[in-house]
Amino acid sequence: MSTTRIILNKISVPKDSKTLHLYFSLMSEEFDAIVILGGGLKEDLTLPIWVKVRVKKAIQVYKEQGSKYFILPTSSTPHVPIKLDNDGQPYNDSKAIAKELLENEIPKEKILMLDFARDTLGEAFFTRILFTDIRNLTKLCIITTKFQMPRAKHFFQETFALKPRIDYQLTFIESENIGITDEVLEMREQSEDNRVKNSVFNKRNIQTLADLHDYFCNGHLAYTPFAKQRELTDLEKKSY
Repeated sequence: MSTTRIILNKISVPKDSKTLHLYFSLMSEEFDAIVILGGGLKEDLTLPIWVKVRVKKAIQVYKEQGSKYFILPTSSTPHVPIKLDNDGQPYNDSKAIAKELLENEIPKEKILMLDFARDTLGEAFFTRILFTDIRNLTKLCIITTKFQMPRAKHFFQETFALKPRIDYQLTFIESENIGITDEVLEMREQSEDNRVKNSVFNKRNIQTLADLHDYFCNGHLAYTPFAKQRELTDLEKKSY
């Protein structure tokens, strides 16, 4: 029986990038996809610094190792109002990340964007059911900021191990906690830890993708119709 293989837990890349270059020099094949997780938008519809750093790291990985695609699964957090562009259309994390990639000369045909996810669990779930299972993309690199990485690893590892099982190889690369104050960072790290402890995988018997789908439709507040979200504190809003 095949299982999900995690070939790298995390890697912090030094400024000279030699460690990353050495790691990738030992890998014989490019990634099937680099998955960039969303991290909010500023009021002017640009990316906050910590997300810009994620994108920069993703481009670095692409140039060092190569990837068939970039996957952008993120819509926007349910904790703040959806932002609109000048035409009154919804403008979300993935659109802003795609814009950043295009401005850095990433070919448009390499960018896969179906922006449905409203949280980290959703990013894992929709990445699998909307992109990787369908296209047989099994060698993945997931990139997010250091403060979010424990939750990202938890949800991606659990989601990609669900039945029906596919032999996935997940590589996790974190970008630095740049552009966020110590006070906000401490709060966010505690929040991330609590979310892992209270994860659906620790509360329910989730064995299959169908089990997780049922939770999304009948239990997850970010996706259940008319569910009321918990309001963020002013401090929490500074990290979204």
